Amino acid sequence: AVDRRRAEDEQLALVDRLESMRSKTINALATAKADEAAAKAANDVDSLLDAVERAAGLDAKKKACEHQLKIARRELDEIQRAVVGGSYYDEVGPPPPTTTTSPSRE
Repeated sequence: AVDRRRAEDEQLALVDRLESMRSKTINALATAKADEAAAKAANDVDSLLDAVERAAGLDAKKKACEHQLKIARRELDEIQRAVVGGSYYDEVGPPPPTTTTSPSRE
């Protein structure tokens, strides 16, 4: 039970880190696209090439991050389903023994 809880906490932390990275990457990609547009307008070929290269790298990073995020969420779901599914007694312990008394024969 403790191992599953720790695995769930670690997976939640991974999802949070990936979401944060994705958000930062999206912001940086927007900036790179704006730099690309500005360089195009200024006919600055060197800046344009740098901005295109930066945007392409950030776009690839964003896609990879989204892919890893999808995997991490799926694994988190599997961990949570395992805890809820068939492992109830792993969490709360076994049920108390049942005692049956047979009727006395008089």
